[in-house]
Amino acid sequence: DEAILAAWKSGSAEDALAVLERSRAFPRGFVERTPEADPLPADGVIVEYALLSDRLLIWVIGRQGISSYERRIESGEVEALVRRFVAAIRRGSEEILPLASRLHDLLIPEPVSAMPQDRVVYVIPDKVLNKVPFAALRNRRSRRFFVEEHPVALAASLAQLRSRTQAPAAATLSGPLSALLVGNPTFDRGVFRTLRSLPGAEAEIGAAGGVFRDSLALLGREATPARVLAELDRFDVFVFAGHAVVNSSLPSR
Repeated sequence: DEAILAAWKSGSAEDALAVLERSRAFPRGFVERTPEADPLPADGVIVEYALLSDRLLIWVIGRQGISSYERRIESGEVEALVRRFVAAIRRGSEEILPLASRLHDLLIPEPVSAMPQDRVVYVIPDKVLNKVPFAALRNRRSRRFFVEEHPVALAASLAQLRSRTQAPAAATLSGPLSALLVGNPTFDRGVFRTLRSLPGAEAEIGAAGGVFRDSLALLGREATPARVLAELDRFDVFVFAGHAVVNSSLPSR
């Protein structure tokens, strides 16, 4: 954080972004290769964050260049806002909309909101921002949720997005596909005490079964890690409906 801040204060937003990228445990900073050699996604922009102790730094990165923004806000205040927002969603409380709007104002620069609706926003969060459901942020002016205005995708780093852009296209799958469908697996409630059972996930898997020519559904206690791994290679598609737990320190986990 101190290295990012030092680069930022020196007047070089791109140097600060390069330090941030190196801190994400990837082998090189993004500025060491040209856009021609290392292309960015063509269908939208990347929004990357660095949450420092006394400010939030934001970079908007696209094929037209890089713009940067600074919000002077304590990290503790951001953490409190995120906690309140996530708790409000879980409870279904009246705080959802005002908090969604407040976080949209904080996290989404105006040029991103003004983009055409078919533009994808690739979000690279930092620290507690990994817990933010960006799709649920709300534009105060349009009164629409962020996902209603733009497709939203998450990534661990700019380097990861670029390597994905460079990867060869996957082989096209033709004809009816087979699928392994896993829903609402049983988990250790002693470890994940706040997570609930998801009967809606089982209903989702039931509906998905009719889409595929050949499918196997594993629900509840049937969906053990050993069984899933044993069956996985027999199918073209893997569908999972269940909980996901974010590791804020290592989002790739």
